[in-house]
Amino acid sequence: MFEIKNPSKIRFVKVGHGRLALYHRPRRDMFASLRRTGCTHVVTLLKDSENAKLYGDLAREAGLEWIWLPVPNGNYPQKDVHERLITAMPELSRLLDEGNSLLIHCSAGVHRT
Repeated sequence: MFEIKNPSKIRFVKVGHGRLALYHRPRRDMFASLRRTGCTHVVTLLKDSENAKLYGDLAREAGLEWIWLPVPNGNYPQKDVHERLITAMPELSRLLDEGNSLLIHCSAGVHRT
């Protein structure tokens, strides 16, 4: 599987006053480098059974904010997941408007992102 080894090669795109990147599951050793590239928030779409909370710990240890929006992989989201995502959109939009840089990731960076 192709993997970006250098976080500076993650492609952030300008959205409003902030930046947004879609990515696969970051490696453990990438979080400190993400912070140095200007990333401020990591948004994890993994479920609890996919060890999502580990990514929250890694993000916070690196000085990043962590947002957890668990989304099951493979099917169209159920109503509760859909509502959770819709509810989160204003907060994500506000963060971008304030100039933050968000990295949104799932496992492979394909279906959920």
